[in-house]
Amino acid sequence: MNLRSFAQRLVSTVKRLIFPKTYKVRRMRDGLGQRILPTITVMVQGIKRQIRFLSIVSGAVLCLSADQSGLGDFPKPQKSSEKKGIIYARVSSNEQANEGHSLNEQVGSLTRLADDLDIEVFDEPIKDEGETGTDFDRDGIQKVFRIAQRDSIDFLLCQNVDRIGRSAAETLYFLHVLQTECEVKLVTSSGEQDLETIEGLMHTTLMSLLSEVSNEIRTSKSKKTQISRFVEEKQWHTIYPTVPVGYTKTEDGWLKIDPEQKNVVDEVFEEFLDCETYAETKRRIQNRHESVLEGHRVKTLLQQDAYIGKPQVPEEWRVDTEGDGTVVDDELKIVDEETFDRAQRLINKKDQMHSINDETKTIIDFVEEFDLFTVIQSSKPAKLQCPDCGHEMVKNGQRDLKGALKTHQYLCPDCGHNRKWPHEDEYDRMEVVYEILNESSDLLKFLK
Repeated sequence: MNLRSFAQRLVSTVKRLIFPKTYKVRRMRDGLGQRILPTITVMVQGIKRQIRFLSIVSGAVLCLSADQSGLGDFPKPQKSSEKKGIIYARVSSNEQANEGHSLNEQVGSLTRLADDLDIEVFDEPIKDEGETGTDFDRDGIQKVFRIAQRDSIDFLLCQNVDRIGRSAAETLYFLHVLQTECEVKLVTSSGEQDLETIEGLMHTTLMSLLSEVSNEIRTSKSKKTQISRFVEEKQWHTIYPTVPVGYTKTEDGWLKIDPEQKNVVDEVFEEFLDCETYAETKRRIQNRHESVLEGHRVKTLLQQDAYIGKPQVPEEWRVDTEGDGTVVDDELKIVDEETFDRAQRLINKKDQMHSINDETKTIIDFVEEFDLFTVIQSSKPAKLQCPDCGHEMVKNGQRDLKGALKTHQYLCPDCGHNRKWPHEDEYDRMEVVYEILNESSDLLKFLK
């Protein structure tokens, strides 16, 4: 399988993944889409590795033009006075606006582009200001989709693919549905992005992936800057939005011990080591000090390194960053290190009790090892349970499912809840998951 056919398979797979029977973009963030997107993420990461046009130099992505990528010129819409389009612009920060991507500048250039192509602009430009492109839960992009569904427009004019979104899988699917279901094509400064052609498909796929990589790099650089301000300039708010119990913020942005709350911190550690539960610890502290822990999680407080005078940035922030992100400040010390270490050992023990590693078998593992019928017949918990009371449901007649298919109606003898299983949308999801598992196996073989 070559890169072009892989890109086609990727878009085809994304089409079936996220919301096969609805046009609501919001579904991308929940339901089936939320559960299946990890699979898409694996595919997206794979195709990134296959792209030979991607260059990362000094922490910057060299975004490619059509000529640089070797894909040639892309077709532009034929001029016609009957063509209608809508303009969409987005900025996520003031920094983007200062870099020449302001909403007004985007709208201005797109208006000129529409004039050059004789596209009649439908309604006012649609804007998303201060909105991230990592998801589609944005008022502007939702409005674009509603207009595309109900109005006879032909084009969506947008500065670049990354203005639509910075999540490759969701962006590709959004544009695919826009064209195939609403008959609305994307037009950018590079021309018309026709996903029905190899050139348009490849260009849009590459630009979506490059946009996601660029966003990841920008996020990484931003984190490095925040870590530097935390460690070198002692600016607490650059990493943590709240001040831990036991401290107040100084005028220069760091912490100092609050004498009135210092004893509360000692008591939190003492009670936790005594009762060994977070809930009981919080109950005991609140009985003595009322609302002092309001807005704070006991576990988070117990893991706060500032209490031993060594505040750190979160571990996940320290990837590809020099140093361990620790500030040594003995003036912040409230708890002795032996007590702190005992609490950490207890927390780790509790985490291990509730953790599941890769070797832990799940219901799916047993179904694959045996079969669904054997699992259900052999284990009472593997039954259809009432979503209201949890009681085992019993068959209560049959109902039409889909076409000639029949299914059972189920009744809860305890609370009377009645439902068909599966519903048609649940059956559709089963089909989608089954298809994507087969599709994924082929794609992942190619990536290897």
